[in-house]
Amino acid sequence: NEAAEYLFDNLGGYDEFKRLIASYDDEQEADPAYVSYENEFTPRNMGHILGYLYHHKDAYDPLIKNMKASMPGQFLDRNLNIYFAQKYGSYDWSYNAAGLSLTGHPYSIAIYTTLGDAGETVIGDMNEICFRYFNDSEE
Repeated sequence: NEAAEYLFDNLGGYDEFKRLIASYDDEQEADPAYVSYENEFTPRNMGHILGYLYHHKDAYDPLIKNMKASMPGQFLDRNLNIYFAQKYGSYDWSYNAAGLSLTGHPYSIAIYTTLGDAGETVIGDMNEICFRYFNDSEE
């Protein structure tokens, strides 16, 4: 997408981007033999990056505030309306969301779908199940 292209260009290209992103995800490989100029992250990559963000949240307060303002009432926040810190995306039939629950028991979640418009509903439903599991079991 355009945002990824701007990021790649401003960081010095795709190889430099791979090198830098590996510093936020211990399992992300900056393999110089692997070249893909697509915006590719797996839910596992996003989970590691969200874990880094959570453990360094004081340093990333403006980013987290922006993520909380992102699409309130939609994607991860669809059923709960508690302002999840989320990053969402859609392309053709793919609807994806990754974020942090900072209300109640904290957790990170990344859900990628290829369900078209139904993907947003599934993302909201799955996150509600996780939220209820982590928070209702504490009582």
